[in-house]
Amino acid sequence: MAEHKRKAGAEHDWFASQLEEVQQAIEGYRYVQRTRAKVGPIRDLLVRMEAIIGSECYNANIQNYSAWGVWEGEGRSFRYPVTYIRNGQEEKRKARVDDLEPEALITGHYKFGANELSIHRALVRIVDLLEADYGLKIPSEEP
Repeated sequence: MAEHKRKAGAEHDWFASQLEEVQQAIEGYRYVQRTRAKVGPIRDLLVRMEAIIGSECYNANIQNYSAWGVWEGEGRSFRYPVTYIRNGQEEKRKARVDDLEPEALITGHYKFGANELSIHRALVRIVDLLEADYGLKIPSEEP
């Protein structure tokens, strides 16, 4: 069988590449549909939970001076930015995500140097855990 596949691939390489491209497009479409079905109903919850987490950052090494140059002490809380991937491009945001489709929202991650924390994917997993283990019921968006 493997030999037949190799031979067919060599003889019909152009057709095989077209078929692979169509299959990838179909899988991409299915991924978007699955993501919208999963993330859509909990979108607002995810956004609100991420805002809480992202606003709990603190850096004790930041030197605080007021606008007038008066020393106000060390350390400062700040909103950590989320990086999203939309249309193949990275976008860093600290607020307003209402224009992001679920498939872009789910890509939201925090960048820590070379590391990343996929915050929205982690929050979806937490919602799944709360539903499965604690009976959490998420109200439907439909009227």
